[in-house]
Amino acid sequence: MGRKKKLSLKTMFSQMPRKRFSWFNNYVKSLKFFWEGNTKKSIENITKHILATSCKIGISAHYRLWIECLYQDKDHAGLVALREHLILLSGDQESPNSLVGLIGTIHIYLDEYEAADLLASSYDKELDDRYMDEFYHNYIYRLQDTNKIHIPFIASKKLVYDYFHLRLLNSCLLSTNYDSELTHSIEFSKKLYGNSPMHCSVKIARQVKAGYFGRAIHSVEKLIDSYPKNKIFQSLKAPLMALNGDKKTALRIVFSLLKHEISFDEIQLANWCMLDNVEVGLPNTKSTIRKFENSLQVESSELTETKKVWLTHVNDETYTAVINHRGSNMSFKHQLTESASKGDWVIIARHTADISTTRVIGIFQIIEKFPLKIGITPNAVLDSIEIFEKSIEVSFYQDEQSEVSELMRSFGVSPVFNLDDNGLSVIFGEIEEQLIFDDTINDRLQEKWSQVI
Repeated sequence: MGRKKKLSLKTMFSQMPRKRFSWFNNYVKSLKFFWEGNTKKSIENITKHILATSCKIGISAHYRLWIECLYQDKDHAGLVALREHLILLSGDQESPNSLVGLIGTIHIYLDEYEAADLLASSYDKELDDRYMDEFYHNYIYRLQDTNKIHIPFIASKKLVYDYFHLRLLNSCLLSTNYDSELTHSIEFSKKLYGNSPMHCSVKIARQVKAGYFGRAIHSVEKLIDSYPKNKIFQSLKAPLMALNGDKKTALRIVFSLLKHEISFDEIQLANWCMLDNVEVGLPNTKSTIRKFENSLQVESSELTETKKVWLTHVNDETYTAVINHRGSNMSFKHQLTESASKGDWVIIARHTADISTTRVIGIFQIIEKFPLKIGITPNAVLDSIEIFEKSIEVSFYQDEQSEVSELMRSFGVSPVFNLDDNGLSVIFGEIEEQLIFDDTINDRLQEKWSQVI
């Protein structure tokens, strides 16, 4: 492996915006609400500032914070509305590059892959705009599934002061082992924002990398004490306790957060902790596992003569992986309802910002179904039938009585819907209408449906 490229961060950290920009104090005030988990108060403060000021400087930073508040709240409708507002706003400005970068960030947060593709194709690093740089970095990282090392902003001749830009920069420097540059960046960040969650997260990450799990736990506890209402900070403690060997406490933390929406990683952590604590874990661990088994126990199925079609909403990681396999075959394991059988088709989809609308990206077939003994691990192997070059947006009625137990729902596992004739007609009609460039697709699907695996 070659030498690391030497980075120069002097220009980036050469000035302090606190003295130069009158908007900075209000921005920090809004940030503090965000750190505390009070996103509604943060947005209220942001909008008051935007409406009250005629100065364009600092507006992009306020909008960027607004985006993050909506994203943390999973307020997809709010993101769509803000995106439309920024589109209108960018049309009234001579140099709308920052606003276009913000629009790109919303595209990524909403899984609007086609729009992100189009915007990324017009990216020009010579424009030297930090918000476009942030969008493009997240685009190549999240959508292109690349291992290429890319550190944003280092070519910028402008001051970098946005909290989320510095957070991203610090994360990249940490992952690429630019230790001295990271120290410099952290010092600059602390001068701007004090001992912020960004500074704490880098400290925790460094301690974990060094194997100092006890110190990392102590650092997380201090962060939680500083922001006790922020559930995201509380969830950080669980994996650290597990890494430190205390899976019992890790599981207790995860269960305490189950009434809130949790991430896929926390679900896996809960499963891992339960497996390791059958005999010595929490008092209710055995009964919880038994409930899992009773709700998910299935028999290995043979190919049925009457195949069914299911629709399942997958997470970001799976959806992106499917997109990256356009033009090729793909297989992956997935959790399905016990009624799904070998030979059935599964439509892979994601919810859009409008909860009544679904974005379909491909059709897969169940090539293997096996008994599920415990937890929420995958119980089916899916093989690609067709991955579309363009995602298909469809709106259709979903029966709320899906075959997913309440326990599964409490863990955030998506329901699996069996499509009736009307649902199939809607989806295949949209496929034919939206993929007008491919007039053979319906014939191909009909032919594959008649095949026996």
